[in-house]
Amino acid sequence: MPFAPVTAASRQALPDDLWIPVRGKDVGHLPGGGWLTVADAGDATMVCVGTVGERLVWAGEAAAVGSYTPWSALAADPAHEAGAVVRAVQIVAWRAAHRYCGSCAAPLLDCAGFLSRRCPSCEQLYMVRLGPVALVLVTSGDRALLVKHGYMAHDMWALVSGYLESGESMEDAARREVAEETGLALTSLTYAGSAPSAFGDPDVLLVGFRAEAASAELRIDPAEIAEARWFGRAEIGALGAEALPPAGSLALALIRNFAAM
Repeated sequence: MPFAPVTAASRQALPDDLWIPVRGKDVGHLPGGGWLTVADAGDATMVCVGTVGERLVWAGEAAAVGSYTPWSALAADPAHEAGAVVRAVQIVAWRAAHRYCGSCAAPLLDCAGFLSRRCPSCEQLYMVRLGPVALVLVTSGDRALLVKHGYMAHDMWALVSGYLESGESMEDAARREVAEETGLALTSLTYAGSAPSAFGDPDVLLVGFRAEAASAELRIDPAEIAEARWFGRAEIGALGAEALPPAGSLALALIRNFAAM
């Protein structure tokens, strides 16, 4: 059943509700895979992050029970709801980083019915926030541009991407990132979908675009891009899974959709 996020629990936790313990960016699960339940949580502090069918999904800092897997790998596993995994990691990390007010250092309090927190001393309100990132599949005729980012540890062909800056629209950010990283100007830009990040930081919201380049001449920024190449559809089809973004990612969906056209 699909995961649906909530901002507050509709009832108290029950033993058979789902439980997602988080340790850094690793997520707990049964040793053979599958969900843990609240019965496994012990006395851990929990926050409700959503529902799967009739069952509430609770998350909190790691308990000793279960095996732990990097959140991005677990989110790509069809046996787990990616949205639940991403949201659990984000909310637990956000709560850990927002224990005290950044203005006056008073301990923060939870806002009833919401995931936000407030300062009882200076009334500062703290909301869970996402970092929007433009993700762009650039084409030149029947070829698509794939890049290898210099800051990524693994050798993977990906898409041009970058964070939204203050004062920009998502379309502005897409055009700017393409120009900065590859030197390309765009003649068209079309929205192609959005999704949580499938790797990296779980508080990223990816906003995907399809774009056509004015020319195929690349001038890459070596501080950002280690390698950039134009790929035909057959060449993309010949790439192994290890050379492309992970299963379930928006980047892979955009690349595969282009290759299938």
